[in-house]
Amino acid sequence: MVLSVLTAATGPVAAAAQPSISVTSAPSSVGPDGTFQIEYEVKNTGTNVGAFTVETLNLPSGVTVDSITGDIQSTDINGDPPSASTDAADPNGGTVNVTVTYNASGAATGDASFEFTARSPLDGTSDSQSTTITIQESTAVPNVSVTDSPDVVRQNSTYESTYRIENTGTAPGSFTVRTQDLSSGITINSINGDIQSTNVDGTPPSATTDSAAAGSSVSVTVNYSVASDAQLGTYSLFTLAAEEPIAGATDNTSANIMVKQPASEEATDRALEVAGTESASKVEQNDVTVAITKFDRGQAANGIKLGQNDITVLITLFERNN
Repeated sequence: MVLSVLTAATGPVAAAAQPSISVTSAPSSVGPDGTFQIEYEVKNTGTNVGAFTVETLNLPSGVTVDSITGDIQSTDINGDPPSASTDAADPNGGTVNVTVTYNASGAATGDASFEFTARSPLDGTSDSQSTTITIQESTAVPNVSVTDSPDVVRQNSTYESTYRIENTGTAPGSFTVRTQDLSSGITINSINGDIQSTNVDGTPPSATTDSAAAGSSVSVTVNYSVASDAQLGTYSLFTLAAEEPIAGATDNTSANIMVKQPASEEATDRALEVAGTESASKVEQNDVTVAITKFDRGQAANGIKLGQNDITVLITLFERNN
């Protein structure tokens, strides 16, 4: 008897497109409430030309996809998950490039994983890649500047400096302000303005500001005393520092101020000190104008708190010599 053996013939394996994903660019951390991008290269390691469907899976809470761009035929950003169809990639190493733009809201913080997949819709082959990015917490950030401060102060006197603290961060917040590096003979009387609480007797003197919305500012006025034996000359009199107490963002500003002896009690000499000159013949119209303006505003001139008599004497000196 002859037995017939049937052998199943095995044909060649069907050609397929095979995606292989690599991340070509991604930030290690991003700020809150902003957009950022991850760039991918999708290589076709298969033996057949093919386009791929790419998807952004399992998005972290508070993160959305703004766009999918690059070598793309079509997108479905509003799909679940957001997806796109790439251009065709040549076999045996052909590539397409894809850029995904993400948008993180303030709800998303900490380490977040971003999963990106590519699959061949015809062949069923696929690959995926996960990227971890730290999303920073939303916080207030201070930026300190001087808005009004004298250039000259006098021994045995008081004066005020006003500061603007702008919140350049992304969340509302209050700031702790400190008066640091006070020179010998300088003390703090009070810290006023947009203030919740103060600790003037602390080391250093400090205060807590009202809350400032992102992009807005608070104003702080510090009242200083200059002792009768305060060092004469020009030097950095103070530093005002502001700190966001939770995240620790800080900024500070300093100013150079000249300390002079108390103003003369003799009317003419006092008027000359107001004008900043040693001779009555050198009193100019601008000296009078500046003095009048500062008097009207309640400001000091060359460290001298102006009275009506100072203005009268200064005008008289100017008129006598012009």
